[in-house]
Order: sequence, then C-alpha cells, then structure tokens
Amino acid sequence: FPQTPEGEREREPHYSGGLTISPVKEHTVFVSREVNDIFEIEKWELDVKNGEWKTTSITQNSETDQVRPYAVKNTDKTLLLWNSVERYVHYTDYKTGVKLYSIE
Repeated sequence: FPQTPEGEREREPHYSGGLTISPVKEHTVFVSREVNDIFEIEKWELDVKNGEWKTTSITQNSETDQVRPYAVKNTDKTLLLWNSVERYVHYTDYKTGVKLYSIE
C-alpha cells in the first residue's frame, strides 16, 4: 500500500495490509486486503465443520486504504482498530488516522 511517487524507488516493496486474530472468537481473523485498488478490512470466520471461510466486509467503498487491523478484547466484545491512510509513502512520511469499530 505505500504510495511511492512515480519514478522513485519503492523502499518498502513487501508491505501487506495486515491481519489480526480475534481475541474472543476462535477461528476468526480480521484482514486488510486489496479490493478494487483500495485496501479494505474484512472479517473472516472459519466453519470448522466444512472448512469454508465466511467473509464479512467491515469497510467497503473506501476512498483511502484501510490497513493494519488490530483486535482488542473488551469484556465480551472485540474492539477493532485500524489505520485509515490519507498518505503513506514511508514510515517517515505518512498521514493516517485511527478508526475504531465494536464487534460481537
């Protein structure tokens, strides 16, 4: 997701949007992945009986990248935090905000 200016060398070519494991529900992860050229946050739940994943969008149709999800246990709920990226060229050159979402 780094937004390297055209013609410059990509200093961090192997970034991913990130992933975190639910601290409350087994077999549940929160993933940031690229959808239509923008990173979005999704909840993935594994059905252990049939081995299939159910995917639920947490963010959709975003105008900026939504990355680095982090799940925090809060009593019986999960609080999901992530970075909403206005600009990210490098860890020394960025403008992001933190979003918070309550789950379960």
